[in-house]
Amino acid sequence: MGRIIIVDYFSKFPEIARLTDTKKESVIRKLKSVFARYGIPQIIMSDNGPQFNNYMFKKFEKDWDFKHITSGPLHSKSNCLVERNVQTNENFIKKARQADENPFLALLNFRSTKIDGVESPAALPFGRDIRNKLPYTNSYLKPRNTKKLKLGIRSKRRGKLSKGVLFLHDNARPHTSCKTVSTIIKLGFEVLEHPAYSPDLAPSDYFLFGLLKKELKGKRFDSNEDVQKVVQDFFHTPSKSAYKKGIYKLPERWRRCIYRKPR
Repeated sequence: MGRIIIVDYFSKFPEIARLTDTKKESVIRKLKSVFARYGIPQIIMSDNGPQFNNYMFKKFEKDWDFKHITSGPLHSKSNCLVERNVQTNENFIKKARQADENPFLALLNFRSTKIDGVESPAALPFGRDIRNKLPYTNSYLKPRNTKKLKLGIRSKRRGKLSKGVLFLHDNARPHTSCKTVSTIIKLGFEVLEHPAYSPDLAPSDYFLFGLLKKELKGKRFDSNEDVQKVVQDFFHTPSKSAYKKGIYKLPERWRRCIYRKPR
């Protein structure tokens, strides 16, 4: 008996699966079930255990189209993210058992707790928080971003919703979660296809943030309010034509990305 711990690199979302044995067939079967739920990752990092270093796993890698990376056989700490998250998950399971608590509830609480005060491991891939046994409000379980976006468009661009919205955002996990996609469909937004994220292809990066950095360079502020005022004033400074010019650069940048010759 044993278990396999799988952690998403982006969100730190953990999956813990019980194994009846540690044979390569059992490990691959569990990985397939996880991939069926969340999608196939681009890269898998693991140690050099015999379950991962064999012909069957290499065939699994090829058939399911992902890249497998292993840590050095004598330096498992080089795979620090995996090692750290395995230790974290082992610890909360151990504490739950010592306190005679259900380890599945401990896992649920870990998935729904914010990391570094930003987002919980569940909110990043799903686009919303998941329900646990703590008190909650209905808004707590709603998808991020898209609801607020609709209200913002309604208040600042009257009539735009009825005319139709062309919606461009990157491929971050919260943007591509089932809940977010479902909400966008309900709102009636037409989503423009977006390539893999690159600062060269994001108007906010190649146009807006560069100008903002120049505006803030060398300045000192006494409070957060002073920073907010300068940033808000900056966003109102460029003319409508200036914003339009920055956005209109996007098709040419798309073309350059598509037809760029590899080095």
